[in-house]
Amino acid sequence: MQITPRDIEIFKLLNRYRYLRRTFIHALLATPLEQGRLRHRIYALAAANYLSEPEQQKRSANYRYTPRIYELAAKGKQVLEECSIPLIEWNGSVNEFWHQLMISDLVASIEISCMWRSLPFKTRWDVLDQKPFHLSSAHGNVRPDELFSIDGTHFVLEADRGTETNIKRWGEKIAKYADVLKNRTYQTEWGIQSLIILNTFISATKADNVRGYISDTLGKKSRSLCFRGLKILGSHDTAPKPILSIFDDPWHRAGHEPLTILSALERR
Repeated sequence: MQITPRDIEIFKLLNRYRYLRRTFIHALLATPLEQGRLRHRIYALAAANYLSEPEQQKRSANYRYTPRIYELAAKGKQVLEECSIPLIEWNGSVNEFWHQLMISDLVASIEISCMWRSLPFKTRWDVLDQKPFHLSSAHGNVRPDELFSIDGTHFVLEADRGTETNIKRWGEKIAKYADVLKNRTYQTEWGIQSLIILNTFISATKADNVRGYISDTLGKKSRSLCFRGLKILGSHDTAPKPILSIFDDPWHRAGHEPLTILSALERR
């Protein structure tokens, strides 16, 4: 089949997001097709082994009735290599599928919202270039789930699908971030001027419990540590749409008033 510039755009999206729902691909395309035409084109690319459908989604009860999830297949990777586009190496563990999809749903929603607001969005690879994707602290290295910037304001994301049941373990992670924030390690190691940590859970109760543990048990507060629960991101059976309200929705903080992504951009 003849590969088009739009096909290459799809391959590039899946290279840097690993997994994407078809509806998110549609929203991220700079020159989108009509939904029906895009669906048929993606089906054709998958049939020709440029894209593939991860097997894990087929265990969902509503698999046949929700937009499919795709990743880049061998022939799609070959096209990018022929275009001199570096391939991103992802963790190959099948156990990472739902966790990585949650990260992709969140970050893609933020990028789509940036497109709607005409705000510049940079990926982890744009921000770091060749720098390592971790920060050192007195308690050991901390590696976020993702890093991105919006109009020059930098955010890291921590996504919890409920697999981390011990709140004290979250306390250990927060202690690392607290050290990073106190010593401004992000400046010396990543060369950025500020950092906001978005801690996202599939349960609002879990988000409040972790935040409460930090403020009540550890006696700490922070302007940069933000917490939020998004139940829709925990479902295996209901596919979320791009979260276009994500710039205006509140993220709660320990010892401070809630923050929105939009207010974080405005307070610079």
